[in-house]
Amino acid sequence: ITMLQTTIADDSKMPLNQRGFGLITGAQIRAACSLLGWKYADLANKCGVSYPTIQRATLVDGVPRIQSPNLFAIQAALEKAGIEFIERGVRLK
Repeated sequence: ITMLQTTIADDSKMPLNQRGFGLITGAQIRAACSLLGWKYADLANKCGVSYPTIQRATLVDGVPRIQSPNLFAIQAALEKAGIEFIERGVRLK
């Protein structure tokens, strides 16, 4: 069995997430954590993604170069907590 690891570097070739927008960005993750009052350790505990991976994801403004399942887990945890991802940002539902 071969596993395919997907990373995204070029926004023009970005796959769409479940909502039809491009993959979430490091800037959106930082903003979402700020809105929720979460530290990155809180996010790591909520989504099951390692703290170092969360740190790496938030160091960039664009789409982080992490495995897609981790990015989707981060998005799902933030949405469950009340974050809505909009085309160029985030807001509380």
